[in-house]
This record gives sequence, structure tokens and C-alpha cells, in this order.
Amino acid sequence: MAALDNESHQLCCLVLECLAHLFSWIPLSTSITPTLLASIFHFARFGCDLRTKAKTGALISSSSNGPLNPGPVPTTNGEGRNGQQSEVNKADRARLGVLAMTCVNELVSKNCVPMDFEEYLLRMFQQTFFLLQRLTRENNAHTVKSRLQELDESYLEKFTDFLRLFVSVHLRRIESSPQFPIVEFLGLLFKYTFNQPSHEGYFACLDIWSVFLDFLTTKIKSRLTDRESVLNRYKDALVLLLREILNRIQFRFNQAQLEELDDETLDDDQQTEWQRYLRQSLEVVAKVMELLPSHAFSTLFPVLQENLDVYLGLRQFIVTTGSSQRLNITAENDCRRLHCSLRDLSSLLQAVGRLAEHFIGEVFAARFSDALAVVERLVEVTCYGSQTSLYDLETAVPSVLKPDLTDV
Repeated sequence: MAALDNESHQLCCLVLECLAHLFSWIPLSTSITPTLLASIFHFARFGCDLRTKAKTGALISSSSNGPLNPGPVPTTNGEGRNGQQSEVNKADRARLGVLAMTCVNELVSKNCVPMDFEEYLLRMFQQTFFLLQRLTRENNAHTVKSRLQELDESYLEKFTDFLRLFVSVHLRRIESSPQFPIVEFLGLLFKYTFNQPSHEGYFACLDIWSVFLDFLTTKIKSRLTDRESVLNRYKDALVLLLREILNRIQFRFNQAQLEELDDETLDDDQQTEWQRYLRQSLEVVAKVMELLPSHAFSTLFPVLQENLDVYLGLRQFIVTTGSSQRLNITAENDCRRLHCSLRDLSSLLQAVGRLAEHFIGEVFAARFSDALAVVERLVEVTCYGSQTSLYDLETAVPSVLKPDLTDV
């Protein structure tokens, strides 16, 4: 497709706006052809192209039978037919991408899909798979995170909206299709999620995972005969998701980002930004626990043990002077490590608490030893905490450590 001059750019914007309006109310029909979809996705790719100059590429190819070919991404080269037309700048290209994704989202938001339109949906999701590959591709010039940071914020929001609509409305239609690489899609969604440039973007992606886990749980419950085969297909992805979310909520691994979260100002739901971050993370963790309870326990409990040992070991640092007691930990690095451990202990206790329902009922006997190990440690730390009242001790950094000890 030829490079766009300013006039052509304005015309394309108006056409995409009209299409978005039409798609918002017309039913899915044969008038929405593969060629039209390919053209829309051609412009959608403008939003994820970071380059300012490149060779002009061909329009994305599409046929009614063969697999899709993503084709080269077309970009402007700054020359029109007379060599004088101006190059469409990055912001203008991003606008085309946003408008195109708006069209796509109008289409994918429709839950009532005619049988003869399901092939078009599959092709649409294949096209999006290619877009997701581009967005999460690393090279010498860009990491995934830096690439996402450079994208237009509105485009990123539109793309995340699409992923949410795809998973919530249409995943059940194409999940078992051999033409859609669902496991590879989840791998790309994983990279997209954990490289989001903003907290809001990360929260939105966690919501997508939550919807997917609900879908998977429902599917497994309805297919008890081949439950294990269905679960095994997704097990590696679930294990990675669990591990990464747990790492993201721990100050031990993610202190710089977590310290940025506001833990004082309450929102409309009466929770701080940190509390929302932790709650949404633990909601996803709990859904993975429902599918892989034994693995979740074996992942969580050793980490909890490490932080419990730190907490229980504080007794050796208690110094009594007259009627007062203080915690004899004063070095800056030691205080920082203790701060991280206490914050993580508080979070991990909440995470382990979500496991309780998976140790009762029919599995009580089978998981009794694991449940007993958890209960024994919790009783030990509860008795220790009530006897020593660590939150009443004088500390080197009372504004930091006192709230940490109180939370535990």
C-alpha cells in the first residue's frame, strides 16, 4: 500500500470512524468480508510500529482458505506521487491504529455470531495474534517493556480492550480450533501482561487472566472424563502465571515498583492503591490455586517459611532496658531487608489463607499432612506474636517497621 499523504490520512481516518459507527449497530454479516477485515488490520498495525521510516510494504494478504500471512508492515516514507507530499508523523499513524482497533472492538464485542461468520472471527483472531507478536517482540533496540512504553497510550488501551473481549466473549468458540495457537497466545499474553508500562494496564491484564481462568475452570468441571488432559495442556502457562504474580507482590523481588504504590489514600472502594494491587493479584492466584492446589501449596509454603523464620528470629535482637524494649537492628541494609520480609510475610499469609478451602471436604485426608504443617506454623507464629508484641518495640525506623510489624 502506498505511503499516505495528509489528505489520504484524513480520508482514512474518516472512513475508519464511519466503519466503527456502522459496526456498532449493524449485525455481523457477509458484507464484512475477509478483504475488509484485512484492510482494517492493516491500519491497526500502524499503532504498533515504532519505526518512523521504512520501505513500503504490501497490504496484509488474506484468502478464504489458506492461513494468514502477516506480511510486511507498511510505513510512510515521506514521498507522494509528486515527491512533495509530507510524511504522516508518528502521532497520525497511531491515530489510524486507534481508529482501526475501535472498529475491531466493535466487531468482537458482538456475542451473537452467525455460523457462517465464525471463520471470519477466527481469521480476525489470527490477525490479532500477529499484532500481539509484534507488540511483544524484543530486539537490540527495544525490550518488550520499552516498546510498550513508546506506544500511544490510547492504542494500548484499545488493544487491551480487544484482548478482554476476545477472552470473555469468543474464546470458547475457537479455543479448540487447530488453526488458533491458544497456548502460544497465552505465552504472548503473559509477556504483554508483565511488561505493561502502567499499573492500570497491569490491572486490566490481570482481569483478562481472571476471565480466562474462570473459562478454564468451567470447562474442566464440565469435562470430568478428560479433566487431566485439558489441565495438562495449560499447566505450564498456569505455573508461570502463579510464579510471576507471586514475585510481583513480593518486595523481595519488586520493591522499587511496589514502593511507588500509594498505601494511604483510599479510593471509592475504601482501599489504597497497594491494597487494590494485592487484592487483584491474589484473586488471580486463588483461581490458579483452584486448578492446581498441590502445586500452589508447594510453591507458596517454602517462601512463607523463609519469611516466618525471619519474623520468629527477631526475638534474638530484642534488647530490654529498664521498662522499655527495642529491636536492636539499626544498619540501613538490615532494616531494608527486614522491611521487605515483613511486607512479604503479610502478603503471603493472605495468599496461604486462600488455600484453606482446598484442604477440606473430600481432599481432607489426602492433604492432611500439608494442612497440619501450615496450621502448626501459624499457631507458632501467633503465640510468638502475642507474647512478644513486636509492634510495641522501639525500632531504628519506626515510621517504616512499626506499621510492618503491626500488619503481620
